[in-house]
Amino acid sequence: MKHLLFTPMIFKDYLPPQGFLPQDPAAHACFYFYMLAEKARETVGESTEDQRILEGEQWMTKQYNNQRRAVTMLYDLENLGAIDAFWPAVKLQAKLLGLPEPKQEYMRALQHEAE
Repeated sequence: MKHLLFTPMIFKDYLPPQGFLPQDPAAHACFYFYMLAEKARETVGESTEDQRILEGEQWMTKQYNNQRRAVTMLYDLENLGAIDAFWPAVKLQAKLLGLPEPKQEYMRALQHEAE
């Protein structure tokens, strides 16, 4: 039986000297999680009143915890907190790219679980 092989995204254009992300895969996982979480935040909005739901559709939720778990798994990191040290670099990179500053609501989305 074949197994799925996933190569995590490494943002080569964001490495020094052009960018702020260090070589560490956890830094790139943090940036990837930032992009997913920010897209979810923008899509879902602040409340259900911010969403246009057609008949038969369900309300959307942000799912930050599940996103963090998935990114941790995809990048083969040891624990859910492995990306936390890289938020300062991600903030600088986002600013350089003209993207929104990472928000506390997903930076602290998870109480780190014992693995």
